[in-house]
Amino acid sequence: MVQMCRNPTVKICDEHQLALSGILLLDIDQTLSILEHMDYLNAYKEMDSNYAKFTAGGHGAWIQDVYENLHLIRTAATASFNTCVNSSTLPFEVKSILHSLKRTYSRQYSIKGVNENTIIKDHLVPILDSFFPNDDYLTTYAADKEIAESSIRFTAIDPSLQKHAKKADYSVVHNPTKFALLTVEAKSCQNQSKSSSDVVKIGKYLKDLLDAAEAKGYQGLQLLGLVSRGDQINVYVVEHKYDCIYTMFKLNTLHIPIKYTDIHRAISAFEILSRLKQIVDYNVDIFEQAKDARSLPNQRVKRLANKNSAEFQAARRRLF
Repeated sequence: MVQMCRNPTVKICDEHQLALSGILLLDIDQTLSILEHMDYLNAYKEMDSNYAKFTAGGHGAWIQDVYENLHLIRTAATASFNTCVNSSTLPFEVKSILHSLKRTYSRQYSIKGVNENTIIKDHLVPILDSFFPNDDYLTTYAADKEIAESSIRFTAIDPSLQKHAKKADYSVVHNPTKFALLTVEAKSCQNQSKSSSDVVKIGKYLKDLLDAAEAKGYQGLQLLGLVSRGDQINVYVVEHKYDCIYTMFKLNTLHIPIKYTDIHRAISAFEILSRLKQIVDYNVDIFEQAKDARSLPNQRVKRLANKNSAEFQAARRRLF
C-alpha cells in the first residue's frame, strides 16, 4: 500500500486513504472478494454485534401506520392523510416527518438535478430536526440555518476544527462541550461520484473529534457520520476502541425518495433514525457522567496523610 501511495498516477481507494490515518473502514459493500478476508469479516461481525444493542425498539407497533400514511401521500389523498395522521397514536417526531414529506413531495417535485443544499433543506433537515430537536443538551446546525455556504461556515463550534477548514453540511452538537455527535456530508445526484472523498473526509473529521474529546477525558464516544450519495445516505459509526486503531463501521443505509411515486423508500429512515437517537443519547450520557464525576474546587476534599501508616514511615525514612 505504501508503494501505491507513492505513485501519483494511482487512485487510492477510501479504505487505503483511511488506513493511512489509522482508521479501519468496516463496510462489506466496499470490499471486494470478502470471503478472502476472513479477519475483516470477523471484525465486521464483532462490531455489528456491538451496535445491535441500539435497536429501534417499539417501532414495529406503528410502522404499519407509517406505511399507510406514505401510501396516502403517494395517492394525493390530502384530506384522508390529515385525518389519519392527526388521529393516530404515532410519536410526535414521526408525525412531523410525515407532514414534511407531504409538503415536499408534490406531483412535480423530484430530487433529480437539485444541489446539495436542497437535499439538506428538503429531506435531511426535517427528518433529523424531528429526532434531534434543540434542547438543553443538543443544538442542530445546517447550511440553510446558518445562511452561509459550507466552505465559509464558522469553525468555532467545536475544538476539533483547528485541523479543518469547514463544517459538515449538518451537525448535531452537544451544547456544554461543543462537540459534534452527528455530522452529515451531502452530494446531489449529479455529483454523487464525488461523495467517495466525503467518506474519507468525515472519517478523519470524526477521528480528530475523538482525539479532542479524549484529551479532555471523555472516553468511549461513538460518533456518527452520514454521507449522502444522491438518493441514498450511508450511516457510519466511528470510535476508538483499540490502541492506534479507529474503526469506521457502516451501520446502515437510508433511502431518499426521488419523487412521489417512490415515497415508500422513506420508511427506512424511521427505524434507522431511532437507532441514531439512541447512540447520540449514549454519548450525551458519557458527557454527563464525566461532568458529575468532576468536583468543583470548593467541593474537593483535601487528602490527609496517615502518619502512622507503613507507607508514610518508609517515605519519611527515605527523606530523612
